[in-house]
Amino acid sequence: MTPTPTAAKVPPVVFVIDDDASVRAALSSLIRSVGLRVEVFASASEFLATKRTDDGPSCLILDVRHSEQQGNNWFLAEGIATLHTLEQ
Repeated sequence: MTPTPTAAKVPPVVFVIDDDASVRAALSSLIRSVGLRVEVFASASEFLATKRTDDGPSCLILDVRHSEQQGNNWFLAEGIATLHTLEQ
């Protein structure tokens, strides 16, 4: 039986939420090119519905102009404490 990895041993993952498939593919390729794990989602609902089993380091890249709902409003509704945005 393999022991469950601790948070310190779980490699970081970057979550990407964007409704544009080409943006998801480009960001996924870029993030993987520097050796990080990446998981992509077409919507915030898809992201929230996905069960995650590790508590390792993570980062979320969210399209704040997402067609499903505005990204900033999603963050506030979910109670995510820290929000850093990059405006165009």
